[in-house]
Amino acid sequence: MPLAGTLLEVGKRNRQPTEAPPSSGTADGPFNAALSGLSTLRAQMAGPAAEVEPGRETEADREVDPAPNTMPPNERPYVLKGKLALHKEKKGRGGKTATRVSGFQLDSDGLAALAKDMKRQLGCGAVVEGQDIVLLGDLTQRAAEWLRAHGAKRVVGD
Repeated sequence: MPLAGTLLEVGKRNRQPTEAPPSSGTADGPFNAALSGLSTLRAQMAGPAAEVEPGRETEADREVDPAPNTMPPNERPYVLKGKLALHKEKKGRGGKTATRVSGFQLDSDGLAALAKDMKRQLGCGAVVEGQDIVLLGDLTQRAAEWLRAHGAKRVVGD
């Protein structure tokens, strides 16, 4: 076993002693000092009347985003009218289920905006194919509910 002892000694000989990093007076960790400085910076920017205890939120810290995915009906680039049909299909998609929504009376920009909104709010993929929107997955019920909620009068489907 003298060989193992010599290897261990060689490893110890090559190590350099290191000093501990200077402490900033807060808990250990490289980011804690930066975070503690953040609250003092906020207090300095807001002025002396708005001093905040570290770790406590103020009203200004909580930003409320009112319904980020909804847009008022008069600002949407599309209007859903006519009869919309939903069909579930698997053929030609490698065994994957897709939902085809057809019957839109929109131009290409309106279809693209509608597909983008549906993709975001239904949490799926969406592609425009001709005058149809193809949603990736079996989403006939959810898509029908979404379309009715966004102004479609007649929605039929599987």
